[in-house]
Amino acid sequence: MLMKNIESDIISRITEARRCEKRSGSINRESVQHIDKKGRVFYQTRAKGKQIKRSDYVDFLTELCKVYFPDEVINLNALRKGSSEHSIRSFGDKWLQSFQIDDTVRGKTFGNYHVLKGKYDKYVKNSDFARKDIKKVHNADLRAFYIDLCNDKAISETVFNSIVTVLSYIFNEAVLMNISVIANPIAVKNACKKKRELQFSRTILQSKKATRIWTKEEHDRIIAECQKRDDEFSRMIEVKFATLTRGGELSALKKDVIDFENGTIDICRSIVLQRINGIEKAVCVNHTKCKSEDDEDHTRLIPFDLSGRIGQILKDQCDKHPNSEYLFTTSYGEPVSCKYLSDTLRDICSSVGVPYYSLHKTRFYGISILREQGVSEDVIMTYTGQLTREMVHHYDKARQFGAYRDDEKIKKLLA
Repeated sequence: MLMKNIESDIISRITEARRCEKRSGSINRESVQHIDKKGRVFYQTRAKGKQIKRSDYVDFLTELCKVYFPDEVINLNALRKGSSEHSIRSFGDKWLQSFQIDDTVRGKTFGNYHVLKGKYDKYVKNSDFARKDIKKVHNADLRAFYIDLCNDKAISETVFNSIVTVLSYIFNEAVLMNISVIANPIAVKNACKKKRELQFSRTILQSKKATRIWTKEEHDRIIAECQKRDDEFSRMIEVKFATLTRGGELSALKKDVIDFENGTIDICRSIVLQRINGIEKAVCVNHTKCKSEDDEDHTRLIPFDLSGRIGQILKDQCDKHPNSEYLFTTSYGEPVSCKYLSDTLRDICSSVGVPYYSLHKTRFYGISILREQGVSEDVIMTYTGQLTREMVHHYDKARQFGAYRDDEKIKKLLA
């Protein structure tokens, strides 16, 4: 009742202010609510010649108060549904604050924060589900929320997984504050997928658009130029083509992960950007995208030929930097930045007259070769550290581009 009184009082004051400006009509949900072509709800109006449009009702009223009562400090958070102490939204807001401030959060990068915040703001924050008391949320409630999100294939599987990650963080935030929770976001997700209750939209990753990569001939010219230069960065590019590691994983390689007896490399670290005291810095973390700190069994071993070129490079690099724990380093003894590798690859491509593609396309090239050779998806996922089959299918487009270029050559000959 108190919140209704606050809302009525604010609306009455705003209405009176508008009447003073000879504008008729009251400010309420019905008169200002607008639904766009995509079905999204907005609250909009014009106030003192200014267009005001907000997707949140309380934010909308707050903005109107700023226009009509600029000298007053009016706090309308009490009107916000789900603003109770134990609501999912309240814990979500607390999690975002800790996620942004805490520089020790494992695997957190500055970009990660904005991605997850965007998913939280768009899909969770203003939903009816976020108003629920987190202590009373059951797995059935989560299941209903998931099914509603994926209704009519509204979102892709990638977006859905990000939303589940957000909810996992939020529920974990409650546990850290000694709040007893019943539901498990990840367990419910797995159960829903197992029963095939979720329908996802087709993403760019699943589209038929071909991805441009090098041909076998262009790849051989790049490798030949790398062997000709035989410097630190060129060697890294050779290793990247051969091992299909990510850029951060390659930069984080240390001597202790090289097993020369069995010819394997343990990919267990990665270089990530973390914001520390407001400054982004490259930090080596003890996990990758497919291995967590507490998941010892989920290791990723990459084989290499002891007597081949890669084996020789690894041996030479271990001897080259006796005082450094890293395999590849700059002249200052620091891990090599991916930017240096990208610049080197660009220069090599220019020298041998082949098109330049991003450093990550080395994975596209290698995985497309594995797919052509008939290697199973499970083996590719283990070897490359892919977490979903969707990402493995992503690399099929690289093979499609090779066929596309062959078709174009034939068309030109026929013309």
